[in-house]
Amino acid sequence: MKKEYILFIDSGVGGLSTMAETMKLMQANFIYFADNLHSPYGCHTKTEIFNYLSEIIKGLLKNFNIKIVVLACNTATTSSIENLRNTFKDIQFIGTEPAVKLASDMGCKNVLCLATPTTLKQVRFDRLKNMAEGKVGTLSIPSLAMSIENFLLDKNPVVLLNYLKDIHKICANAASYDGVVLGCTHYCLIKDELINFLHLPIYDGNFGVAKQISRFMNCDAQNSNVLFKFSKKEKGLTQKYRKILSQILAKQTKLC
Repeated sequence: MKKEYILFIDSGVGGLSTMAETMKLMQANFIYFADNLHSPYGCHTKTEIFNYLSEIIKGLLKNFNIKIVVLACNTATTSSIENLRNTFKDIQFIGTEPAVKLASDMGCKNVLCLATPTTLKQVRFDRLKNMAEGKVGTLSIPSLAMSIENFLLDKNPVVLLNYLKDIHKICANAASYDGVVLGCTHYCLIKDELINFLHLPIYDGNFGVAKQISRFMNCDAQNSNVLFKFSKKEKGLTQKYRKILSQILAKQTKLC
């Protein structure tokens, strides 16, 4: 029988947080595709993102038996998942979305959702907001995802300074809220640090995604294997991604 794969797609390192959560629950054959040529997705249109994702999936299906595609990116999910399901009818698609309902269910009455501009523009996000019982405010900091991405990959101190400026903006805006939702998988990589800065409960959808994957996929793999793919190849990139994944699994990712 041809080996079955779970495909995770993001524009960069953010989706590693989602895949790591899944690897804690199950062993499987994973493909992680970073569309670094078009990173970050939050700066592209809905049509552009759908086209990027379609080409990635078509290309991988030529060589791999993909059973589940996980859009490990809130922007990709809110902009494209419905069209992708209509295009690739034999594949199970699972998305990541801002966990505003989870925060509401946990008792938060006044939630701040951090997300990319593209995510916040989508009708799908409006539906999520309407499902929450309390108030949902929004904050978009377009530079934050790439600050996290660039620092984790290159450890550039100038990037770290920009990141700290973004954190200051979040703290200033979060003062009147009783919970924060991370509406971008990149932000999940600094979840512990945000908790320390904000002193508020923080929510993301990664565990829920992992549970959903486990319901759809019966895996008999003895070990988890991960193949890394990129739209733009760079020397040493696979090694960097493997190291970041290992650090996430060990909860050792730190930006400061």
